[in-house]
Amino acid sequence: MALEEFMQTSTTDTAREPAASKGPDWLVVAAAGSGGPQALAQMFPRFPANFPGTIIIIQHMRPGFTRVLADQLNHICQLPVHEASDGEALQAGRILMIPAATSLTIEPGDQASGHPYVFFLDSTKKPAEQAGRVDNAMRCAVELFGKKTIGVLLTGLGSDGCEGLRAISQASGTALVQDENTSIVHDLPASAIRAGVAHEVLPLWGIADRIMEIVTGDANALAA
Repeated sequence: MALEEFMQTSTTDTAREPAASKGPDWLVVAAAGSGGPQALAQMFPRFPANFPGTIIIIQHMRPGFTRVLADQLNHICQLPVHEASDGEALQAGRILMIPAATSLTIEPGDQASGHPYVFFLDSTKKPAEQAGRVDNAMRCAVELFGKKTIGVLLTGLGSDGCEGLRAISQASGTALVQDENTSIVHDLPASAIRAGVAHEVLPLWGIADRIMEIVTGDANALAA
């Protein structure tokens, strides 16, 4: 599906609320560039409604489009999807789309709530931060979630995310990348493979299933 077709479908449905509001046990940070909307639309509906973690998506695209993309994914996913707000608490069983042209930080919450919080800085006037948005987000994630952090690089250009996957690997988390056969543009995953920071190279359809195996500890668990 072309990006233009993907964006033109209805966006009137409101985000669904998860059955329970609790802090996530796991944090998944997934990044994509060219071909990302199509890949996200195929991958994320596979996650079940009782997924015990939070999924953060960093899609490289123009400002304003990430909110529309989040609305579109919300229509087809079992998990509620929305564009994240500054200062929002992370909750289990949600998919958050990071606003375009922002740099993400994650701060720990109080022990009673168990909810970390996300904050955003405008990165449009800081080229270095804009170029390293994925690396920064993955580093922030692993500081709080350690080995319960999963980093994913999907179809796209560039190398942003390689150092983030390295940090996740060093903390005994999991680094997954999309394979060439199912990528529209394999440059981004290939950069992680060349750097030796990818634990597994998987077809798009297998990434969600593998994440479910990891978080449930069940080699037979399937996301759909």
